[in-house]
Amino acid sequence: MAAFDQEVSLIVLDDGAQHLSIARDLDILIFDCQELAKPRFNLPAGPWRENLSAAATADILVLSRIDEVEVETRQRAKQVLSGRFPGAKILASKHVATALIDAYGKTSALGVIAGKRVLAVSGIARPNSFAMSLTGVGAEVVAQLEFKDQAQYEQPEV
Repeated sequence: MAAFDQEVSLIVLDDGAQHLSIARDLDILIFDCQELAKPRFNLPAGPWRENLSAAATADILVLSRIDEVEVETRQRAKQVLSGRFPGAKILASKHVATALIDAYGKTSALGVIAGKRVLAVSGIARPNSFAMSLTGVGAEVVAQLEFKDQAQYEQPEV
């Protein structure tokens, strides 16, 4: 575990909702808008780790990627949550690229890829979303190299 040399006043934990033994002050659950509008099946039959009823204890429910779906899909996803959890605080979000960070941690403005032909390499659940974010900042995605979500890179893959 990493040592901290500064006082920590906030910890944000990704994928922590299913760990009930973790003490928490605020539960924010994020739902992919497109996935929520579809029929839901738990693992191993589908991508859901647990039933939607587990969201009943959350403080805030967030519909993500609202800019990547049709208005009807967005409305259906919101209806699913508001129907199951009346009175729940439901927010909407979209993914917005803000900077480029290279393998060494150097940050560059997004404008450096505007007009450039790029190869989009990703190991995420929605690689097309990544490609859309690149075209959204002016890059021309000429090809995509897609690996499985959370892939383990052991040998040079390219």
